[in-house]
Amino acid sequence: MIGKHFVSRKVFICICAPKTNIFKIDFIDNRLRIGHSYPTHSYLLHKDPQPLHIPCHSPFSIEHILTECIDFQPIRVNYYSTSNISNFFYKVHPSILQYMKDICL
Repeated sequence: MIGKHFVSRKVFICICAPKTNIFKIDFIDNRLRIGHSYPTHSYLLHKDPQPLHIPCHSPFSIEHILTECIDFQPIRVNYYSTSNISNFFYKVHPSILQYMKDICL
């Protein structure tokens, strides 16, 4: 019984440990889904007023960055075309991490 449990655990570890860091990807995906990131929520920690995104004159938020920002529009069209935040996470966009890297967030 112990040997079988050990073998199945070994198989489980091999299957669930891909070469990429899946935990980091899941962490970033979850933070984007709930709309929290350091650049968009650091004002709460420092007790500052909510920052505005200067080119758009709108509150700096994940929703704004992913769907509305005219400053990131030329980069965003290379990765996805969803303009509604509720549809955005219905199907996970595999290129969202590269998009976030390209806009330096």
